[in-house]
Amino acid sequence: MRTMLLVLVFILLSATESAPELRVHKSKAYGDYFRHYLEKEVIDRQVAQEVVWNALFAGRYDFLPKLDRSNLWPLVRECAVEGASPVAEPFARVLKEAASHRVMAFNEDHYDLRQRFFLLQNLEAFWAAGYRHIGYEALWAGEPGENFAETLHAGFFFNEAVMAATMRKARALGFEIFAYESQERIYADTDWADAMNIREAGQAKRIAEYMSGVPENEQVLLWAGGHHITKRTDQTLEGRSIVWMAARLKRDHKIDAYSVDLTNCQYSAGNENDPARGYEQVDGNWQVSNLFEQWGVDAQFHLPVVVDGYTPDRYRKHIGRQTEVPRVLRELSDTLFVQAFASEEPETATAYDSILMFPGEALPLYLPAGDFKLEGYGSDGTRLGAIDITVE
Repeated sequence: MRTMLLVLVFILLSATESAPELRVHKSKAYGDYFRHYLEKEVIDRQVAQEVVWNALFAGRYDFLPKLDRSNLWPLVRECAVEGASPVAEPFARVLKEAASHRVMAFNEDHYDLRQRFFLLQNLEAFWAAGYRHIGYEALWAGEPGENFAETLHAGFFFNEAVMAATMRKARALGFEIFAYESQERIYADTDWADAMNIREAGQAKRIAEYMSGVPENEQVLLWAGGHHITKRTDQTLEGRSIVWMAARLKRDHKIDAYSVDLTNCQYSAGNENDPARGYEQVDGNWQVSNLFEQWGVDAQFHLPVVVDGYTPDRYRKHIGRQTEVPRVLRELSDTLFVQAFASEEPETATAYDSILMFPGEALPLYLPAGDFKLEGYGSDGTRLGAIDITVE
């Protein structure tokens, strides 16, 4: 049911952002929004996902344990590995096994930042291994535009700073970035399972079209959500047949993506920089646990989780230098939402970082070197002022 809910919300987002909860990233009224949801003991299933997404957009990773997650995956899922042996160098093994595939697909659960941090950490290694293209499911607004800042703005999940940092870093390394979200029309009265299958087919079609122009000696990364990377065609959800993107890519377009699950298994760690783990069975094949054992992927990483590490800067501190919000801006309101935009970018750009502060809090931003305009918004989203800063 959780998976169906997730995909149905994605379908709604692709068609129209009708739910008020999804518009807070536009209204900037994060103060009022979280004053409401942090006090709720139970959050309706229909909006639980969006509340978590918006916490990440507001730079408040520490809100995740405070929010009702009864309708979401748990914060930590440690998978059983009895009878399996640790893989000595799981990342190197994945690169070796994927070398015979033109496409490698990873997933994220949209509820946490550990998967995005994995991508941020490893983009250089992917580049060194011959990957030159990266397709983001999150680019929902068609093809990337000529203006890179506006391309970022076209993707809903790029309102979150670590996600945006992955694309900025990929671009700096030289990756070609492309969108592959389905452009097939889904009508309001379309049956939910039909709508899901239309979307999966549309994604696979766009990837295949893009691949037709990729040189044979260049490899492609796909950054997808949840089950889109599964390759079995015999799957059902709520009793209905669902053929996911990677399965359609293989079956319909003869492109066999090497799929790696990042979402289902974690391990307790002392530091978020600890390496991903992997396990193999007696026969040498990857040990794949939880849902993906049935749904079909090639490999699975167990990512580190600092159990008591849900702090606002747990992952954001890796995207830039700690930058204090100037007092003249912080004192504009007890509750203040601050966003940092590159000075040379248009108003339609995506912020480099964002942070929500309640009374008594003085939380920093994390920014690379450069010139920025900091915009401050009150609890109800009213723009209160701005200040220019330079990060050395």
